[in-house]
Parts: sequence; structure tokens; C-alpha cells
Amino acid sequence: MARSQIRSAEVLKKVRERQRELDREDDERREARRKRIAEASATVMVALGRYEDAAAALEEATAEAGAAVRTLMAEDVDVDRAAALLDLDPSEVRRFAKAAPDKPAAPGRTGGDSAAGAATVTPMPGRAAGQQREAASISEGTDAARRTG
Repeated sequence: MARSQIRSAEVLKKVRERQRELDREDDERREARRKRIAEASATVMVALGRYEDAAAALEEATAEAGAAVRTLMAEDVDVDRAAALLDLDPSEVRRFAKAAPDKPAAPGRTGGDSAAGAATVTPMPGRAAGQQREAASISEGTDAARRTG
């Protein structure tokens, strides 16, 4: 019986060593997973910061382009001619024309004159506000040389 107890003790010792080895492997896998999660989370946070900056820059550029397109419209440039000048689709020109005007510059921020960027378009006398010129819908796709020159 002493032999069987010795064998049992040896087997038990081997089982315990194997269990410790497996626990170490599990701990290493858990730690590697925690590290991957932390790295992915940090990457997302950095990307979200860049996304917010890009969205703000896009909003600012859209407002600036909108102010400039409205200036073109105030100079009686029709949508098709503006589209040809800007190498844009007429629907994009209309979208920019409807874009919100620039917001005043944030305190401490330097840059262009915010009052100039927030120009509004005043309808010409004898013209209903918001009404499109007839030529804009008629000349679309025809006589491109006349529109661009």
C-alpha cells in the first residue's frame, strides 16, 4: 500500500504542477487580452479626436464655401455658371448656397474676418426671394462653352 500512496502523491504533484502551468498560461492570455483591449480603446479614442477635428474643419469649410457661393449668387451668377466655374455639380452649388453662414470666430482664435464670411444674399429688386432663374434649368447640359466663357 505504501507504493500506491507514493504513486498517488507523485501523480498529485504532477497534476498540481500541470494546473499551475495551465493557470500561468490562462493568466498570460488574460493579460494579453487586456493589453489588446486597452490598445484598441486608445486607438479609438485618438481616432475619435481626429474625427471631431475633421468634422469641425469640414463644417467650417462648408460654411466658408457657402458664403462664397452666396456672394456669387449676389453677383447674379446663375447656378449652372457657378457650377461650371467651380467644376461642381449644380446640386452641390445649391447645397453650398444653403449652407449655414460662418459662425463668429471663437475667442482667442485668429483667422479671417468673421463678418466678411457671414455675408448674406439680398434678393435683387424685381426678383422673388429664393426663386431660381429660368436659365439655370433650361441651359443645364447645353452650350457649355457659353456658360464657362
